[in-house]
Amino acid sequence: MARTRWMFFAVVGGWSLVMGCSSPYRSIEADVDATTWVDPVELILPNTDTLDCYDWQLFVRSDDRIAADTFTLRIAVVTPDSLRFEESFLVRLPARPVPAAVRSEADIDYRRRVRLSRSGNYRLTIRPLYPLRGIEAVGIQTVKSH
Repeated sequence: MARTRWMFFAVVGGWSLVMGCSSPYRSIEADVDATTWVDPVELILPNTDTLDCYDWQLFVRSDDRIAADTFTLRIAVVTPDSLRFEESFLVRLPARPVPAAVRSEADIDYRRRVRLSRSGNYRLTIRPLYPLRGIEAVGIQTVKSH
């Protein structure tokens, strides 16, 4: 089941809508089976802003079972008008600054200056090319481009 980090950002986003602007930051993530992740994860990113550009970062949370610091994910995006884009993306996790028993979270640059030109729900599907151990959650963070 998809879990989002909206508590703080929902308040900020709601306040921004009242003030006449949209939130510069959105995040959506989903938990995966950390013992062996094989199933695709579908994330739904609602969009109302069709003018601004955003940077997308891939969010990965891992635990001490992770054995690989690089792996390939297959990422597909389906737009509200049913256009589809799919690609392989090589993930390079940064070195862990904490002991192995502590969870690690990484934000990896995925796409720069993305403009979502349609209003509606964008569906992102993320799946590993081969089974992965130690990944607890994956997601997309959207930050307004500078």
